[in-house]
Amino acid sequence: MKIEELRKIIEKEEYNCYGIRVDYDMVYKVGDICENSHQWWQDCPEDPEETKLEYNEDMQAWDAGELPGTCALLLEDADDLEEILEQSNMYLGDNVTLIAGNSYECGNDIGEAIIENAVVLAIV
Repeated sequence: MKIEELRKIIEKEEYNCYGIRVDYDMVYKVGDICENSHQWWQDCPEDPEETKLEYNEDMQAWDAGELPGTCALLLEDADDLEEILEQSNMYLGDNVTLIAGNSYECGNDIGEAIIENAVVLAIV
């Protein structure tokens, strides 16, 4: 999908926040509500026996639990689409989507948003 097509989608929608999501195992369709993301740690931040953190071999990381929404690179302005799509290359996965919601909080990664009840607007 071309950047201009994505901009038109954003312009016609009325959500409060938008983001670019990269997945390696989830395949969404337009209109799907995204699953909540999990907090992943490369190094276990605490004693795994005490906290019940589980190590995920596929992710090569510790699962610190479900987040209150879906992680994405925050798209603050439709004019930044090209830059955000370039940044999304740092994430593993071939499934890239434009998602949106009405509220978000900041994530741990630079530019990351955790979008509550995120809906898929487009498959990139």
